Amino acid sequence: MRGTALVVLAAALSLAACTDSSPGPSTTASPVVGTPAAAEPTPNRPPPPSAPKAEAACTAADLDIALGRQGGAAGSIYVPVVFTNTGNAPCTLSGYPDVSLAAGTPPTPLGPAADHKTDSTAPAPVTLAPTEAAHATLRYAQAGNFDCERTPAQYLLVSLPAQPSRPLPFPVDACTKPAHQLLHVDPIKPGKQD
Repeated sequence: MRGTALVVLAAALSLAACTDSSPGPSTTASPVVGTPAAAEPTPNRPPPPSAPKAEAACTAADLDIALGRQGGAAGSIYVPVVFTNTGNAPCTLSGYPDVSLAAGTPPTPLGPAADHKTDSTAPAPVTLAPTEAAHATLRYAQAGNFDCERTPAQYLLVSLPAQPSRPLPFPVDACTKPAHQLLHVDPIKPGKQD
C-alpha cells in the first residue's frame, strides 16, 4: 500500500511539472499598435492679411512740379505748389517742400527759405497713384510791406528734402538788406489745391 501511495505522489508531481506554469491572461491593457488616426481636414481658410506695403517716397524723377492758381489778401500772395506723380507706380510725399526765392543763371537763392507753417499735429503722408496730385500752399508776404532793399527774384526754387531743386517762374521782389522772412509754406496735402 505504501508503494502505491508513492507512485500516485510521483505521478501527481510529474503532472504538476508538466502543466503550463505561465500566468493566465493579463488584465492589463496593452497598447494597440496600428495606423495613426487620420488628421482632421482643415477648412480652406484665406491666408492671414499681410501688413500693407509701404509705398516708396516720391523722387524728383517721379514728379511734375508746377504753380497753381494764385490768390491774394492783405499784402500777401497765396499760391499752391502742385506735385503730380508722372511715374508708373504709386509714391508717397510727406512733410514740407523746400522753397526759396531765386534769381540769376543758374538760379541762386535770395533771402531766407520758406518757414514751415506748423500746428500741433504732424503732417500726414500723402500717397499719389500715377497722375494724381498733391499740393502745399505757399504764402509770399510782399516785399513792399517791409523797409528793406529789394532785389528782383525770377524764380521759386522748389525741392523735396534731399532732392534737386526745380526753378519755377515767379517774378516778385525779395528783401535782401535786411533780409525778411517773406515765404511761409503749409504741409503737403492731397489734391491740386484747397
